[in-house]
Amino acid sequence: MPSKLIKGLAIIIGLAAVMLVVLKIKSNLTPPQMPQMPAPRVTTSLPIRKSVSSFHEFTGSTEATQSIDIRARIAGYLQDIKFVGNTDVKKGDVLFTIEPDSYQAKRDRAYANLKSAEAELLRNQKDLERMEKAVKSNSVSKQTVSTVRSQRDQAQSAVLASKASLAEAELELGYTKVCAPIDGRVSRHFVDSGNLIGSSGNTLLARIVDIDSVYVYFKVNERILLRRLKERAKESEDKSDVEVFIGLTDEDGHPHKGRIDYVDNRVDPETGTVDVRAIVPNPDKVILPGMFVRINAPNGTNDNALLVEEKALGTDFNGKYLLVVGEKNIVQPRPVVIGELIDGMRVIHKGLNDGEAYIVSGLQFARPGMPVTPMTREQMAAAAKGAGKMGPKPGKDK
Repeated sequence: MPSKLIKGLAIIIGLAAVMLVVLKIKSNLTPPQMPQMPAPRVTTSLPIRKSVSSFHEFTGSTEATQSIDIRARIAGYLQDIKFVGNTDVKKGDVLFTIEPDSYQAKRDRAYANLKSAEAELLRNQKDLERMEKAVKSNSVSKQTVSTVRSQRDQAQSAVLASKASLAEAELELGYTKVCAPIDGRVSRHFVDSGNLIGSSGNTLLARIVDIDSVYVYFKVNERILLRRLKERAKESEDKSDVEVFIGLTDEDGHPHKGRIDYVDNRVDPETGTVDVRAIVPNPDKVILPGMFVRINAPNGTNDNALLVEEKALGTDFNGKYLLVVGEKNIVQPRPVVIGELIDGMRVIHKGLNDGEAYIVSGLQFARPGMPVTPMTREQMAAAAKGAGKMGPKPGKDK
């Protein structure tokens, strides 16, 4: 074989070997392709249309319809306390006794002075009658008659003063028994027996509140007030007794029903609100003065409200939003304007359209701009059931 041919074959074989080595090195340097992760599964739902009654939501506080401070109206030693704190009392029940003996003696002395003044008046009246007969026969002078008449008039004044003193003494004697002025629930006593009270003012002894009904005070935005006034102007009959529904902090919903009985006659220019008061029956006496309450005031009926599940809503610096599954199953954030909460469903006033699927669960896996695998609740349940059947059965593991 010619040497040139042999030499050419050697070069070709060498180049082929070099190419094999290069391809091997390149294949070792190229990273393996990672399998693409499937889009996360999320549960979606569609908004529903429903007729709902809308409400304005407020917060407020309670006050007693009547609250009376029981104070000492006389000075003396507190002799007896005749009630137990935080119990119901009736009008006229005796609550305290304040040193009645000394005031009884003062009353008896005033009565005796009255009787003495009445006796003196009777004597002066008879003397005047005698003088008036005697002057007719010139037995006494007219000056003497005038003197006796003046004494009679002074005796009359003394009787009137004695009657006033007796009335005052009887009034003070009545104050020795401090009675409940209304039906209600009495507080604890603020002063113990044996203390001197009333010497430096009308000492506060206790407090009675009537909580068979309670007042609820809250503030209403002037826009809501104006809207209500315009609606009332269109109504053919006065509907001033607007119903409201009240809920305590530990209660679900608003189980207590009341009515608005007072609206202030001015709007606070600093807050743009007006004070409103509702009266709420409280037969079980579970609502106490000073409590924080939630108020729902009816605002008409929306026959075509759009509702979504409350748990699907998120909150950011711009307010409330929903995560909507858009084209190609891409997650889109959707700012919304919300309304009332009704049985776990939230009214959406703006931001969502009919037929747009929003994410209910799996929100932790959904990111705006990323794809997801949307599934209904039924599909998600079926997938979970199928995954359970595919798993190993107990006792079959090897």
